Amino acid sequence: MSMEIASDLGQLRSEHHLKRSHQLLLLVVGLFLGGAGLFALVYGLASLLGADSTAPTFFCLPIGLLQLGGAAWFLWQAISVHNLSARVYEGGLVFGRQTMRWDELASAYTQALKVVSKRGGVYSTTHTYRLVAGDGRQMRFKVFDRQITGADALNNAIYEAVVRSQWPKAVAAFQAGQTLQFGPFAVSREGVSNKKETIPWPEVEWARLSGGYVTVKRRNQRRVWGHAGMMAVPNTMVFVNLVNEVAKNAQRT
Repeated sequence: MSMEIASDLGQLRSEHHLKRSHQLLLLVVGLFLGGAGLFALVYGLASLLGADSTAPTFFCLPIGLLQLGGAAWFLWQAISVHNLSARVYEGGLVFGRQTMRWDELASAYTQALKVVSKRGGVYSTTHTYRLVAGDGRQMRFKVFDRQITGADALNNAIYEAVVRSQWPKAVAAFQAGQTLQFGPFAVSREGVSNKKETIPWPEVEWARLSGGYVTVKRRNQRRVWGHAGMMAVPNTMVFVNLVNEVAKNAQRT
């Protein structure tokens, strides 16, 4: 990244780099699969040429090819993530060679999926992002908490930056009486819609993010009223905060 871009984006807020242990693991697995695949391939070919084409030795050929394919994938991953880094600035985000300014951001699609162990602990978290600029340009990337330093902090920094950028616009549009579209949901003075029905604000209990989904609860109903995958709802935190804020004010009155 050039110094011009860095200075144009303002003060650096956080910096995140590839965990070398993750890259080393990819290399080890790739080399192991490569060695096993090469051995299986040579053994299968030797048995075939030696007229010993019994089932166990014959299957060494496809198994060896599969292992070599897996080895190539793991080694490619180890090479491709070598320069992986993310930098969050006051004025934008730089991920690898991609750059997105917060003032040109139109919508952000984000998702955090957690893999939970049998004991209830979080084993790993995958963060997926798609940032869309006003001119249609997109910035896509995915990070794992075991792959990059401070993945949760990076996720929080992006959420906060998106809210800072999009919240004032959403509030101004809502107060002006406009209908705001958030993927399958719409927010207006009348209430929250899900393309099938609209529930008025006094009947909205809450909106939440949970398990990779955006959910909206209607008062006096046991089941959630509406839900959608987080990657289908742009600016999820803006939507959740706006719904909860307006619903709370409606309940007071």
